[in-house]
Amino acid sequence: MASSASPWTWPGALSALVLFACCVAPQDPFLVRAQQAAADVAPRVHAILGVGPFSCEITITDEQLPGSMVAATSIDRCLVTFGRAIEPHPEEALYYFAAHELAHVHMRGYWETLPNWLEEGVAEVVALEVVPTAREDAESQMRVCEGRYEAYLFARAAGVDAVHQLAVRAHADGLAEIPEAWLAGLGALP
Repeated sequence: MASSASPWTWPGALSALVLFACCVAPQDPFLVRAQQAAADVAPRVHAILGVGPFSCEITITDEQLPGSMVAATSIDRCLVTFGRAIEPHPEEALYYFAAHELAHVHMRGYWETLPNWLEEGVAEVVALEVVPTAREDAESQMRVCEGRYEAYLFARAAGVDAVHQLAVRAHADGLAEIPEAWLAGLGALP
């Protein structure tokens, strides 16, 4: 007599439970919104930075993020975490923060030669190219953070393409960071 495994034996029941948890159980609506925002803006972020897509995990935290941050990036884990502080804001803000954080995540390889302040400025430029309707609110928030608005203005005036070319050149020359003299050629440093 041949034995056939019932779907309700231990392995079958476990598979059904996992299927239920992943596909049927209700998901956090804010997590769904954040994941959709990231999926919607990712192609534009890739195009502006000249990078190919790769997967990134989107998470939500109920904990307060450091300082006044509402979203954070973990480059080593390819993780973007949104704080619940964004939840009541309009979709525009969520899309802006998604584009900003995805820009950070995707600035790898030669992009890593950017000084931290310039990476922040480029992320702002990318986010505002993707979500231009967020400009007024974003610029007013940047003015509150020391150096952030100046970094944004420098990156915007220089242009992402010019910064990209310097990053590629520095990387090809084996430099850990773009020399300040090269950046000065793009305009007045902040």
